[in-house]
Amino acid sequence: MVKVRLYGSLKEALGRSEVDITVSTVKELLDNLSGLSPKLRALIERGDFIVLVNDRPLPTSRFGEALGEGDRVDIMPVISGGLRPLVGSTVGGRSDRGAEP
Repeated sequence: MVKVRLYGSLKEALGRSEVDITVSTVKELLDNLSGLSPKLRALIERGDFIVLVNDRPLPTSRFGEALGEGDRVDIMPVISGGLRPLVGSTVGGRSDRGAEP
């Protein structure tokens, strides 16, 4: 059995944040989740999500690899954008003010 945790719009589409499911791969997991809710199916088909297995990102090229008993799979929507730095602030140790005299 694999514990699946869903976040954001994926959680809202299913109506709950966790589900325990018996599957052997992430691909099979996604197929099974798609059958639980039409809204969730639409989100999965768009492919705008990230999969973590036991807290490690799993690229789509590895969705066919075996999951183990007790694995934890987190599925979260991709969030784009971010915070634009304010003028004169530093982000990552760099200033957006340009060269200092």
